[in-house]
Order: sequence, then structure tokens, then C-alpha cells
Amino acid sequence: MRNSRLADICIYTVLGTIVLNVFIFIMMLNTPYTFIKIMSWISKPLMILSVVTFVTSMISLVRVLSSRKQLKGLAKSIIALILSVIVFIGIFIQGLFAEAIISVDKVFIH
Repeated sequence: MRNSRLADICIYTVLGTIVLNVFIFIMMLNTPYTFIKIMSWISKPLMILSVVTFVTSMISLVRVLSSRKQLKGLAKSIIALILSVIVFIGIFIQGLFAEAIISVDKVFIH
């Protein structure tokens, strides 16, 4: 059995996105307003990255299912697919809260 390189890329991209998001969230707890602006700014590229990872995971899943030699990539493709959906939802909610905090802060300033 061979490993699927595309499945490896998908799973490591999703895991890297999760680590980056957790790092930003932890840093937000220390200095809130600065990192809320960063979280608001970075949420859009991370959402695009999770959608690209989802599509790539679907392609990887189709490739793995069509080739019987790459059965190790099946679990990685499925996990990357599920994690990319969870990451998209999490980043969407996190970006929504960041935008809400920024807009409430603008209301209280004026």
C-alpha cells in the first residue's frame, strides 16, 4: 500500500490552520483588542484556506477511492474533510465575534 501525498498535504494543512487559530486565540487572551483586529483581518484568508482544503480533500478522497493501492489515504482524506468543515465553522464564528467586538467598540468611542 502506498501513502497518498495529497491526503497528507490536506491533513497537515488543516492541522496547521487549527494550530494557527488556537495560537491567535491564546494571544487574544493576553492583549485583547490588538489581537481582535488581527483575528478579524486573518479570518477571511483562513476561511478561504479551509474551503480550498475541503475541495482538495474531496479530490483526494475521489483519487483514493479510485485507486485501491492508496488505502492509507482514505482515513486521512475523511479526517481532513471533517476537520476543514469544523475549522470553517469555527473561524466563521470567531470572525463574527471579532467584527461584533470591533463594531461595539466603535459605537462606544463615538
